[in-house]
Amino acid sequence: MPKSISQFLLVLFSLGSVLCWQPAQAAEAKSAKELAESFPGISEDNIQESPVSGLYELTLGPQVAYVSEDGRYLIKGEVIDLQDNVNLTEARRVDSRRDILSGLDSQNMIVFSPADPAKKRFTVTIFTDIDCGYCRSFHRKIKQVTDLGIEVRYMMYPRSGPGSVAWQKAADVWCAEDRGAALTMAKNETAFPVRKCDASQVTEQYELGQMLGLRGTPAVISERGDYLGGYLTPEVLLRQLELVEASKPGTH
Repeated sequence: MPKSISQFLLVLFSLGSVLCWQPAQAAEAKSAKELAESFPGISEDNIQESPVSGLYELTLGPQVAYVSEDGRYLIKGEVIDLQDNVNLTEARRVDSRRDILSGLDSQNMIVFSPADPAKKRFTVTIFTDIDCGYCRSFHRKIKQVTDLGIEVRYMMYPRSGPGSVAWQKAADVWCAEDRGAALTMAKNETAFPVRKCDASQVTEQYELGQMLGLRGTPAVISERGDYLGGYLTPEVLLRQLELVEASKPGTH
């Protein structure tokens, strides 16, 4: 399965090329297996019936598209159930994000938790860039966030990519003996002891962020898989999480 948004787009462009080359002919419905055999980089597991008659749903991680049953038309967009007022495409993304994030080991994150574990109400995963101004503003209020019962699981996403200054800062934080303290110091532009280690987790987290289609930082995702947006004050974050808890995926 492609791991990055660029790979996903490449597959979609490939699909578009295949579709354009097909001669006009009577439409014949194909099975998911037959469609998968026609499309490069796609397996049968990535294709299933969609909620809309006549369309298959194609998923790669949280990326969703739709293909006509005859394999001729590719649709990139949102499918809305007007009767129930639910964004079915976003609901699928939510499920995918939840499945991906729930399978991650918290030992490979930098976690800030409420002082009293019994008071934890919510968990969010935040992709962060040490040089991101809004990321720094959010982290300055991290105690307020945890005091509200919200656990924050940070993952590295240096937006400028491998080889950049931000990437090296992320690696230095990851290699620190106390990653939480080092992250706070790095965001405050305070020096901390630097040592060498295997910082491949930075690469893995960055690639995961790309697969999730992140466009900026901070990127806040609920435990259920809802994308909550970028910078949020502690109070707004809590309200967002309460709304998510009370809603169905694709409705908030």
